[in-house]
Amino acid sequence: MSVTSEKEAGSNISLKGLEIIDMIKSELENLCPGVVSCADIVVLSAREYVKLVVVPRYTLKTVQKDSMLAFKERAERELPSPHASLSEILSSFYSKGFNEREVVSLSGILLFVFVSKICLTHVLSYS
Repeated sequence: MSVTSEKEAGSNISLKGLEIIDMIKSELENLCPGVVSCADIVVLSAREYVKLVVVPRYTLKTVQKDSMLAFKERAERELPSPHASLSEILSSFYSKGFNEREVVSLSGILLFVFVSKICLTHVLSYS
């Protein structure tokens, strides 16, 4: 069965580094097929990155709650465009039950990762 992934949705076109997630997913599928989702990989990678940068280790439960299927069309329909305005982003997430604080928190996490990546690249380029 061929699966078209959400990462191929237009809303996700600006995401970088997905080939790394694909490599990790491939290795994990060889070791333990059908156990770890791409969502698990993203969450655990983010935790390890934050741990490297600032925060002590904390535990996360990983449970296959997203799906073993992919939904590109749904992602294209429901995720805001990378060029969406703030009001469009808020509206999109409000319709899914998020409140303003949660949307701002998610946006802040993404900004933190983006800025940290720029700083890390800058530091490594002068090493």
